[in-house]
Formats: sequence, structure tokens, C-alpha cells
Amino acid sequence: MKKTLLLLLLFSAAAFQNFARTEPVFSYETASTITVYIQPLGSVDAKNIDVIVDALKSFYGCKVVVNTPATPTRPSL
Repeated sequence: MKKTLLLLLLFSAAAFQNFARTEPVFSYETASTITVYIQPLGSVDAKNIDVIVDALKSFYGCKVVVNTPATPTRPSL
């Protein structure tokens, strides 16, 4: 019984300690410093890429860089 209570106490203390130290994955304060890179696969219309870029910029407020298109390595891609 004492071992069970001790283990429960240690587990809850460790869980609370890890929970208290978590940082947000995304914050709007740091969004302007985040850069998202997009690399189209194959030939994609420029207007489709512009839609994605505009959506990322307006929703997240981040900088977006479009790389040169990648060449598919297999016909199925």
C-alpha cells in the first residue's frame, strides 16, 4: 500500500512538473519571424501557389518563400 501511494505521488509530481514547463507551439508574437518554405512537386499553376502563399500569410502572419519546383522521381508522383 505504501509503495503504491509513493509511486502515485512521484508520478503525479513528475507529470505536473512537465506540464508546467510546456511552451506554446505557435504564438502570434513570433509569427513574423517564422519562415515557411514551399516547394511544389512538378508543374503547378502560379495562381494555385499564390492562393497558398496568401492563405499562410493572412492566417499565420508568417513569411513565405516559394522554392523552385521539384522534379518527380516516379511517374506516380
